Amino acid sequence: MNPTSSPPASPFEPEQLGRRLRYWREREGRKNFVTFLVGAGFSRSVDIPTAGEIVKELNEEAKSNPALENLKPKPAGVSEYAHLMGELGSAGERFNRVKRWVDRARDQQGRLRINWSHLLLASMVEHGYIRQILTVNFDPLIVEALAVTGQPIRTYDLSAAQRFAPGTLDAGCVIHLHGQMHSLLLINTQEEIGRLRGLYRPVLEDALRESLLIVAGYSGECDPVLDTLAGLPTVRYGTWWSHYSRSGRRPGDGVQRLLERHGGDVHLATGDDTDTFMDRMVLQGMQLELPDEVLTPVTAMRRTLERITAVPPRPIPAPNPVETAVAQLQRAEQLIKPARRIPREPAQPSSPDDTTNDLLKDMTTLRGLLQIQLASSTGNWTRLDELARFVAPDPSSRVSQALGDGFLTQGSARAIQGDLHHGSELIQKASRFGVTLKMAPWLPTAEGNILVQQAKLKGDTPDADRLFGEAGAKYAEALRIKPDTHEALYNWGNALSEQAKLKGNTPDADRLFAEAGAKYAQALRIKPDKHGALNNGGTALFEQAKLKGNTPDADRLFGEAGAKYAEALRIKPDMHETLNNWGTALLEQAKLKGNTPDAERLFVEAKAKYAEALRIKPDRHETLNNWGAALLEQAKLKGDTPEADRLFGEAGAKLAQALRIEPGFADAHMNLACLAALGRQPAESVEHLQRWRQHDPGARKRRLDNERDFDPIRTEAAFLALRATLPD
Repeated sequence: MNPTSSPPASPFEPEQLGRRLRYWREREGRKNFVTFLVGAGFSRSVDIPTAGEIVKELNEEAKSNPALENLKPKPAGVSEYAHLMGELGSAGERFNRVKRWVDRARDQQGRLRINWSHLLLASMVEHGYIRQILTVNFDPLIVEALAVTGQPIRTYDLSAAQRFAPGTLDAGCVIHLHGQMHSLLLINTQEEIGRLRGLYRPVLEDALRESLLIVAGYSGECDPVLDTLAGLPTVRYGTWWSHYSRSGRRPGDGVQRLLERHGGDVHLATGDDTDTFMDRMVLQGMQLELPDEVLTPVTAMRRTLERITAVPPRPIPAPNPVETAVAQLQRAEQLIKPARRIPREPAQPSSPDDTTNDLLKDMTTLRGLLQIQLASSTGNWTRLDELARFVAPDPSSRVSQALGDGFLTQGSARAIQGDLHHGSELIQKASRFGVTLKMAPWLPTAEGNILVQQAKLKGDTPDADRLFGEAGAKYAEALRIKPDTHEALYNWGNALSEQAKLKGNTPDADRLFAEAGAKYAQALRIKPDKHGALNNGGTALFEQAKLKGNTPDADRLFGEAGAKYAEALRIKPDMHETLNNWGTALLEQAKLKGNTPDAERLFVEAKAKYAEALRIKPDRHETLNNWGAALLEQAKLKGDTPEADRLFGEAGAKLAQALRIEPGFADAHMNLACLAALGRQPAESVEHLQRWRQHDPGARKRRLDNERDFDPIRTEAAFLALRATLPD
């Protein structure tokens, strides 16, 4: 099969799909219109291995296990998983293996853990979204999640069925396509799978009759379930596939077969494991509330106990333990239920019974803490502000500290989003209220981050140096509170790197870059797998290298940057941001080399890094823009030649692709404006500059004045008119 013959899958973001589902449910009244097909990746975060990990484990075991020492060659069209399971021999041996793999999900008390994916899937069942859940997994975690959240349990084993009657299943049911770890029959081998093949089609047709399909945690490689899905004449409401691979592997041939058959009805999201995908779709997109077992655990427990009937009559009368428990939970509900205000703690005991008053005070504190922590954990900042009106700032009070933690979290998020003013106000508010011991190091760290953002706006000035110095003092304070706070060291390294970039090619810059590298190294000694420190350390090195021109020093620094990026990718192979940064470092090095073989080699390596990043996350518009910029720079070195024309054309295609994903991306509009100017197309160049000005709040005249690409159109009336609208 030639994968390039298939149409590309339409990219989507989980939040986007979640908003659609919510609209269809609330505005159009649809109910039970979503079917899930889930695979091993859905349970990976609770340590149940995927098929690929099982294959790796069995191949390693083959070196010492007599049952696997004479492995037969894998037949064509058979998955390696099915082949190896068949080679294990007896069904009993396979049952034991499956049980051991699933047992890895148990906690210290022997209970199976439930991950975020299962919890949010149960929440979708509770809110009436789910028609059916089809799974090729043996674990019972979906059923466990339904049980924990109080949903009806309707689960079926296709492996034990002789035939299938469409239209007989209730909404929200779970169908185990290959059996369960506790079922009468597990389907592992190719021969066993073949016996079920005839049932897949009616099951899929019934599940998708009035439903869209969401696929998550499932590769579908060499799996007749996916072959059957690809063979359906249509999936009426579309297939929404979430693909994730830590190694950056692209979707397999199964997705290509779907695309060949269903084309534009297949949508692809990449880069998120199932927990993150479900979080983004269900909580952020659909805006569903978490189950009562999380939001109101006392009420949920009370409702569960109320389902139990009274104890039978006994010879000696005794209290009904269930009624007693329900009464205790009802009192607890009264204690923690939301109120218009938090009752103030009494200044003086109003009763001679000090023990009673101490208890009342503790209950009042608990009530306030629960309300505040719930508002903070769910991001309900309006509610947090309401609660804060009834609490006087007191850094020694647990209630005040809980509010401080909430304001600190909110303020940090605001600052990251670029709202420095509001973020700073919230962080100052957190300081007045105080924070818990756990959050104490993060308060000065967040204050330092605000100071850095303010310093970056000042340029290379004494004011900027003062603010950077104050930020460093804040990071040092965080480390005095908790010496192993690697986050403070990481942010300190970022601050020093930003300060160094303002200094140009000077001894001051070299000193600051060296200090930044030392901070990143300290952070890595505390947390050796902190890939962000390696990524940012690499970027600091390449920023330093850019200042050195085409010199051996620059080449050395670029090489060290590449080594940092490679180490970051060894820790986290699917870190597309690092690949993008590495590509940009290679691009910057190539630009220094002129029209030379060295430059050609570096351009080729840069484009390879961008391509690798896009294999992991195909819809990342920043990477497409950088790739387009690399092609543009390479073309400019070629003079007036056919090779330059070809590269200019490729650059335009990459930049246009970036804008199809993010039409308001200012950098891509600027690059296309440069491309058009070099082609002496002033009208097209000015059109893109207008979009750049619209979407870049930092658009200034000096950007145009410093960009030599605009020289061919600099005297054109339209260009001059556009320039006149920009601030100095």
